[in-house]
Amino acid sequence: MKRSQYLIIEINNGVLSKGPTGEALYNGNILGINPNTCTNEKVAPWKDNQIKNGFYSSISVRLIYDLTINLYSEFTDFYTEEIVNIILSIRTSIMMAYEKNKYISKLKYLTFYDEITNLGNLNKFKKDFNEYEGEYTLCMINIKDFTSINANFGFEFGNKLLKQIGIELKKHIKKIDEVYRMYDDRFLLFLKANIWNIETIKNITNKIYNIFSNEGIEVNGQKVFLEINGSLVDSKNIKKEKALEGLIYAYVFAKNVVNKFVIYELWMSEEVQYRVHLKELLFKAIREKLFEVYFQPIVDIKSYEIVQFEALSRLKDNGKFVNMEKLMNIATELQIIPEITKIVVENVVKHLKIFKTANPDIGVSINVSKLDMESDFLEFFKDKVISNELNFENFSLEITERESIEDTKLTQNFVKKLKEVGVKFEIDDFGVAYSNLKQSVSIDFDVLKIDKSFVDRIFEERIKIVVSTIILFAKMLNVKTIAEGVETKEQLDILKELGVDYIQGYYFAKPMPFEEAVEYLKKNM
Repeated sequence: MKRSQYLIIEINNGVLSKGPTGEALYNGNILGINPNTCTNEKVAPWKDNQIKNGFYSSISVRLIYDLTINLYSEFTDFYTEEIVNIILSIRTSIMMAYEKNKYISKLKYLTFYDEITNLGNLNKFKKDFNEYEGEYTLCMINIKDFTSINANFGFEFGNKLLKQIGIELKKHIKKIDEVYRMYDDRFLLFLKANIWNIETIKNITNKIYNIFSNEGIEVNGQKVFLEINGSLVDSKNIKKEKALEGLIYAYVFAKNVVNKFVIYELWMSEEVQYRVHLKELLFKAIREKLFEVYFQPIVDIKSYEIVQFEALSRLKDNGKFVNMEKLMNIATELQIIPEITKIVVENVVKHLKIFKTANPDIGVSINVSKLDMESDFLEFFKDKVISNELNFENFSLEITERESIEDTKLTQNFVKKLKEVGVKFEIDDFGVAYSNLKQSVSIDFDVLKIDKSFVDRIFEERIKIVVSTIILFAKMLNVKTIAEGVETKEQLDILKELGVDYIQGYYFAKPMPFEEAVEYLKKNM
């Protein structure tokens, strides 16, 4: 869901606050404005959560008594004088309706109850939870891909289904316990009965999953089969004021898996906060082009001559290198990989001109992703090569086998356009995890890269047979092989015996910044 397509609105029932809500409720004000979440000290207690949700400015409008409406925007300084006047005009209309007492009772009801399911909402849970003093377990249940239900059957059907889900969930808890609809497609079980422990709750979530997924929920004579996942917190392992936050943190580690309920642990909050930090760092690095490019040489196994460098993106945070795997996973989730790849290309074409003064035949390989192939990256790449008066023959683009076969047709078309101008195409991580020989051979690649996981275990007979088969397979297709992660002479000797064409790894050199790479190239001519 792209937030820019929605207006985010929250009804607030007067929780004490020094932020916009507090300004709207007290001191004779009717408005409270947060122009910039990142810099406004008054919203510091909620800063991380709001930034995580993409709320960079907000406004709170008091309607009647202690009832406010909060609006959030993904842009800073969004609530200009013009927007505020529009909001005040809307408030005036609402107040007229209030004065006629037409909607007061309904609005008060909606403050604490969900209109669709008639379950308590998040405000009702907070109220009940604050008043409760015993032990508890909270279980958040997420209905996966509910948007497709609305798309296929309509919102009226979807709303009826949500109501049936609430009814079904109530069947599995005790009278003392409660079910709430938190928001959208998320429900919350507030379990207070002393029979509950993690094992009994797991049994219940398994039963719920079986009903939703295998038996289905019936609406208007139509059975719908649902997938669920969620998170758990227990009063024994988290402070009460952090319980909801813990649910959200734990869910981050469950959201991509079906029928997985993750129990909150302390390290999760630290990990999620670090991910939020990485997101902020990522956007800053793209905006200010802070990515550095390191170069690792690839050498001919027979002559030990450097044939090309692999360009590897690096990013520092407070002087230390960031975990690039985590960073690129986040970039993939946000679908901003192409922006990073373009920065790498800009650096590579600039540096290659200098590399070629030392070795006119030197090449550079650049990592690309499925997102790059779907974007305007190829035109950008071609333009940069031509404008810098470089030869396409000096470039290789490489992609993991997994990504190359996610959309074989897309990859085939991409490679065809590369071959038209003379750019080579490499398949990385061949034979690892997602290998599909039938689809892989349909792609006109030039190089197969043998993953480090194979090289690490090259002394094992079965692994040696696998690597030998990959090399034979490549030779039969008339393509070259590169063994990655070579660190010892013993590994090198076996790979040479097996017939690998090129070697990459610490045995020859680690990835190095441009200046060191130039010197390394000059010394190893």
